[in-house]
Amino acid sequence: MGGGKAAHRSEWEYAARGPEGRLFPWGNAIDGTRLNYCDANCTGGPNDPTIDDGYADTAPVGSYPAGASGCGALDLAGNVREWVADWYGRYPSADQVNPAGPASGESRIPRGGSWLDTTDDVRSANRGENNPDYVRHKVGFRCAARR
Repeated sequence: MGGGKAAHRSEWEYAARGPEGRLFPWGNAIDGTRLNYCDANCTGGPNDPTIDDGYADTAPVGSYPAGASGCGALDLAGNVREWVADWYGRYPSADQVNPAGPASGESRIPRGGSWLDTTDDVRSANRGENNPDYVRHKVGFRCAARR
């Protein structure tokens, strides 16, 4: 159930899934108490009425410390989808560290799902694709730097 070698995962995906290739930052099972997704408060799509996180849409950053990834990163599932720098395309077949995908393209990748998404779309393994000028209230970005 891991989902591939770590050497084939992008930097964002590795931070979210860890070397084990977990489906979610905390493990392989959905846990509605560890992220903000389309729960009982969500009226914009198919929702999960068994979870009530108290938010009708986005939650404050860091509201789900129990949902941290193995490297300690917060909010890598749910809340808002995050743009990553990579162009959408197939990962290279040969092992690489932090594969970036194609050098150019027409679509960029949002990762992590949002408050408006179902459990399948908030999986850390899920990759979307959108035109770079796509704007929606469920998509954001994260500022990050290597240490």
